[in-house]
Amino acid sequence: MVPRFRPNGLSRPVVLFCLLLAAVPGAWADPGSPGAEAFKHFQDTVAKQTAAMAQQDMTAYETLDIEATSALRKAESAYADAFRSTGDEDSALGYIAVLREKGDDDLGAEVARQALDQGLDSAALWRSYGSCLLVSGAADRQAGIDALYTSLDRDKESPGAVATWNELGSYYLDTGMAEAASKAFTEALALDATDTRARLGALVVAVYDGDVAKAGTILSEVGRAAQPYDTQLRAQLRIALDDFDGYRKSFSDTAENHYAYARLLYSAARLPQAILAVSRATTLAPNDTAIWNFLGALQLQLGDYPSAQKSYESSLRANSEQSDIQQTVEKLKEAQQEAAQKATTGGGKGPLR
Repeated sequence: MVPRFRPNGLSRPVVLFCLLLAAVPGAWADPGSPGAEAFKHFQDTVAKQTAAMAQQDMTAYETLDIEATSALRKAESAYADAFRSTGDEDSALGYIAVLREKGDDDLGAEVARQALDQGLDSAALWRSYGSCLLVSGAADRQAGIDALYTSLDRDKESPGAVATWNELGSYYLDTGMAEAASKAFTEALALDATDTRARLGALVVAVYDGDVAKAGTILSEVGRAAQPYDTQLRAQLRIALDDFDGYRKSFSDTAENHYAYARLLYSAARLPQAILAVSRATTLAPNDTAIWNFLGALQLQLGDYPSAQKSYESSLRANSEQSDIQQTVEKLKEAQQEAAQKATTGGGKGPLR
């Protein structure tokens, strides 16, 4: 789903929203209009907020928050005026995009419906209408699904169709309908085999099917391209992994499977279970440095420095030519020595830096 901006508080990075807009023709129409310029300013400002948060610069973050809120209000006002005066598709889509960013999907659905009733019978508008309805409440969900399929009747081949199939697939995953999701993502990948959102959807479907090796392979292949979708992937993986556990599904006792399962658990923010799974993988493949390094990273994330040091040292025994891992071990030793000194003397620098 489209990420939500909340005035006086950034809820998610704007990167995902930018990707979704780029994937949907017509959603970023007429870039020279006042509404589009204000919305672009909003997006750029939220991107700066994300950077400020990463730098823990709360002063800059709060200043940018005010600027982003103002830009979004200007975009809403400009698009609303344009839609009232022209009633064209560009202004309708821009207005809906701003309303969705605000979390006002009910009003977004009303605008889309009004535009459709005025004769603007386009795939993009049907897609926007359906997307709004799917998150407006249970009573509107079937109408939302119908609207998305109507969009596909209007457009079966463009990048916009890929986005529509992804929207359907994500909805089906969110509601636990893995078979329907699989069909939707298969259609999306048939149109664009490289689409990241569809590939991640296929990953979650693979977990439902109990094929953790396939899911792990997709996760590795997608790599950093998955980052904008982390929040959505985490939520959907949690549901899929709960299904996997609930039905007591299993996989062959191989290092590849346990390692893949561990990475999926980590993506679902289930760190303790991920450590158990990757620990089994180290037993089955004691010379695999990637597995040892992953285990060390998980232990380090939990603040278990002694265990992380042992895991990294095991990795170095398998391959001593890892300068970055050697440096990490030295930092771990230093941090533990400082912690021990602090405990006895009250000095030291504290945690690992």
